[in-house]
Amino acid sequence: MNKLNINHTNPNLSHLQEIDDKPTIGIDLDGVISSTRRQFLKEIEYRYSINLNNGARSVQSKTGKSFGTLIEEIAKDDTSIYQDIKPIRGASEATNKLKEYYNIKIITHRVNSDWLDKPMRKELKKQSIDWLNNHNIYFDEFVYPTPQNKSNVYADVYIDDRKQNIENFVNNDKIGIMYLRPHNLESIPWESWLASTEIDEDIIYISNNEEIQWNTIANSLIEPLSD
Repeated sequence: MNKLNINHTNPNLSHLQEIDDKPTIGIDLDGVISSTRRQFLKEIEYRYSINLNNGARSVQSKTGKSFGTLIEEIAKDDTSIYQDIKPIRGASEATNKLKEYYNIKIITHRVNSDWLDKPMRKELKKQSIDWLNNHNIYFDEFVYPTPQNKSNVYADVYIDDRKQNIENFVNNDKIGIMYLRPHNLESIPWESWLASTEIDEDIIYISNNEEIQWNTIANSLIEPLSD
């Protein structure tokens, strides 16, 4: 990947000012607001007495189980692991700036029915809302339950760190902002909006600078609505 992600051009955001009411932003929770991946990697290292220097890529070879399988096992064992996760730096400041211009929905598969029964989903929903409030993350609505295809939830803009979720959204002619993380730099949808392109910075640099990325996203979304 080169500095500008090889001729990538961000979708235009100016049409957002044409929406009669406040536009709506959908924001993923894990990996975009919450440093979930980091916390689960630490827990896996502790449980298996291993060192995961290469992150989730080495989980399968060292444990015999996929990263997704281990997340499911750990969460079902004790959902309170989510309470100890640190927020992504800059998320609180960004959501509290955006709230003046947007309605904000948290759209997360954390409470999806594919892997948790109803009582656990309810408990995890409550824990997640408490966590957001405790870390001063502003939101107007916590979507529950979240459909498998997140683009079925209404939003004008969507922020996620997973390629398929962004692709589903842009295929519905909406703005999909790819939140860059070290684990997703090889799977960036061409039609997504990137903070790195907005400020002409290397995507690796942006993926490791959470505050800069969130600040860039917030300022860029506010600009067309503040004229």
